[in-house]
Amino acid sequence: MPMLHGNRLMTQKLPVVMEPRISVDLLQKIGRPVFVCVDLDALIHNMTILADLCANKDAVRVAVVKGNAYGHGAVPVARHFMATGAADRLAVATVDEAIHLRRAGIDAIIHVLGNIQPWEMQRCVSYRLIPTVASEQSIIGISKCLEKIRTSDQKIDDYHCFANGVNADPLRNDSIALGTIHIKVDTGMSRNGCQPHELPQLIEACKSYHVPLEGILSMFSNTEDPVFSQSQIDTFNQCIEPYRNDGYVFHMANSGAILDNLATDMDFIRPGISLYGMNPCIDADAFIRLGFRPSLSVKGTPTLVKKLCAGSKVGYGCTYTCDKDEWVATFPFGYADGFWRELGEGKSFIIRDKTGEKCTVIGRISMDAITVQLPCQPEENELFTIITADFNPRTSVTGIAKGLGTIEHEVLIRLSDRLPRLYLYNSGKVHSIQCAFSNMYIEMDCDSANGVAH
Repeated sequence: MPMLHGNRLMTQKLPVVMEPRISVDLLQKIGRPVFVCVDLDALIHNMTILADLCANKDAVRVAVVKGNAYGHGAVPVARHFMATGAADRLAVATVDEAIHLRRAGIDAIIHVLGNIQPWEMQRCVSYRLIPTVASEQSIIGISKCLEKIRTSDQKIDDYHCFANGVNADPLRNDSIALGTIHIKVDTGMSRNGCQPHELPQLIEACKSYHVPLEGILSMFSNTEDPVFSQSQIDTFNQCIEPYRNDGYVFHMANSGAILDNLATDMDFIRPGISLYGMNPCIDADAFIRLGFRPSLSVKGTPTLVKKLCAGSKVGYGCTYTCDKDEWVATFPFGYADGFWRELGEGKSFIIRDKTGEKCTVIGRISMDAITVQLPCQPEENELFTIITADFNPRTSVTGIAKGLGTIEHEVLIRLSDRLPRLYLYNSGKVHSIQCAFSNMYIEMDCDSANGVAH
């Protein structure tokens, strides 16, 4: 069971292990023979590591769940972070991402980190979101929305937001003033945020237009460059120095900054990719030694297995020819699901869970399928792992990213919504299922991931 260490949730659970076969009952509920598998315990474990690395042990933990929680499924992941107390707030990149969480019944404080336009402010107010602003026009836009509410005695109903409560808990959404914003300062990223000299003007605008300002933030551009990162911290500190005693909160630290011990003494932390067990910057061995656990794998069972005779051609373009009699399996997982076309024609392999054998992907990757060479005929509903939840140099998210010359973020967020997602906890129990192309979530109660729900 999880235990509290100070005011932080700790976990001592082992990594999730699925049995090599999966029940037909569970497959029917998942709805597809190939699915994303998410280890919820790993998410909590990784947040604990990140929080413990911070100089400020009481920093507010803002879990970044943009990009569909980096491919893991934003709603189930956000729910779990908040239900377990592992996160204090949530953050996304766009207003629509935040509204998606609201419509799923998530009443946490949600920050929208992307540039927000004045015409988007009405939805931010209606859904009680905290937008990130960088211009006076955006402040005026939210002021107009608030003025409409004041002058018309308009009420924000429960469909659009979560109405004010009586408990003054700074981590509760109902304690945040309607229309609250954070201002972002560009300290060197040159992407989002106001210029440093514009900050005083924006703070005055908040006062003049009666817009609640809670915090000021910035973003590191390259935490692997300690000199430039320190220059960003120095610029930010110069900007906020006149306002340190005005009740505002300040934050800069994303995953890379936390791992490099940059700005972790501030009020908030905003971990993203490292929550999911991915290393954004530091030495790979050092990251593993810290104990981070990748939280996502892709698993599946073949939809068809054939014994092909020597000379048989496989896949588009007939790029593979069997040089002997071979067992070949088809898995319904292709580049429309987020698998890279470059990984076909013998350039990758999957793992047979029963034996740990490596099974080569042969022929071209199709839009909807891959073909895999097997050592023998598999058992019915036998599981294979297409992407492994580890740091394997070939089969993990990290290994695939390195082989393709990209970053883990891109491998994860490519995983399509047409893939259902199975969520596990307590070292293998089924927590829930997110159905493909749907906001439908099936809450489960299983003894193990290959068991029958009851």
